[in-house]
Amino acid sequence: MKRSFALILAICLILCGCAGEQATPTTEATAPTTVPTEPTTEATVPTDPTTEPTTAPTEPEPTEPPAPEHTDPLTGEAVSDTVTTRPFAVVLNNATQALPHWSVSQCQMLWELPHEYGTTRMVAMYSDVSDLGWLGSMRSARTHHISLAQSFNALFVHAGYSPYAKQALKDTGWETINGVEGKYGYKYFHRDQSRLDAGVSLEHTMYTTGPEVISYCEDMGYVIDSGSQVDYGYTFAPDGTPAEGADATTIDILFKYKGKKSQLTYDETKGTYSFQQYGMVYSDGLNGEIVQFENVLILKTWVGLQPDSDYRIAVGMTGSGTGYYACGGKMIEICWSRSSESAPFVYTLPDGTPLTMGIGTTYAAVIHNDGGKVTAS
Repeated sequence: MKRSFALILAICLILCGCAGEQATPTTEATAPTTVPTEPTTEATVPTDPTTEPTTAPTEPEPTEPPAPEHTDPLTGEAVSDTVTTRPFAVVLNNATQALPHWSVSQCQMLWELPHEYGTTRMVAMYSDVSDLGWLGSMRSARTHHISLAQSFNALFVHAGYSPYAKQALKDTGWETINGVEGKYGYKYFHRDQSRLDAGVSLEHTMYTTGPEVISYCEDMGYVIDSGSQVDYGYTFAPDGTPAEGADATTIDILFKYKGKKSQLTYDETKGTYSFQQYGMVYSDGLNGEIVQFENVLILKTWVGLQPDSDYRIAVGMTGSGTGYYACGGKMIEICWSRSSESAPFVYTLPDGTPLTMGIGTTYAAVIHNDGGKVTAS
């Protein structure tokens, strides 16, 4: 009995010892074998939109616009197709009673040339007249007008002629569209009744129209389309302002001593010259437009009398001479030459370099070598 009690007591002591102590693990926890790696790239800081870039953007290089494939040989302006048609040279009466002229704002060149008694007449050059309204007022031709038309191979529109001009047309067989004589003059030329009613003399009232000029040519069998590209040898550039030119915002032209005066005034905002005569700005009687020119040509030549005449003038239109060219408010001296009546005018700088004109229309004056004068400021 005593031995049983002792055994039970021993078992109880063993159980109490287990409950009071925690078992120690036989294996320690293994430390991580790798250390976490620091990020190798720093976070990108957003760019401050107010901060200027360190490299300035590259500006595109300015490029010249491509040259047009086809141009008007009188102006250098772009046209839709190759020009093969002959131009028209129209003789205009420049007396004060004959103003304003009609359709002059549509011409490509306007020539002012000496006439008897110190006056002038004009020849308007048109690349095409088919869509024009009234043309005029017309007046009779002189030999130098015919020579000018020949330099452009132009069909010649006029109202009568001097005996010398009549003989020149007969000798050359030049195509003439005459409002005074000939089979179709009275069919296609007219008188302005409003001017007649106002008391204007008959000789200052003649006109025709563009379509009627074309009909006249068709009736006469004149060739308008030359069949080949038309070229007068002119060189054009978008800016024809002469380098190192003298100031020429105002140009005064005296055709001969105590003769006709003309003036051109440059408008910088438009880049063109307007023309004034008889104290009036030159404008178109059909649309009221002030006639503007990009270029100004002034040619000096000899002016004398026709053989056996006491007042009919002759003007040198071949050979060579000097003159002036203005564009962009600047003017330079030039030289001109023409080898024959059938050749075009050639314009150069004094050193022989070909003259480059501005793209656009041209006013051209022919003045006396002796007594003619040009001043610019």
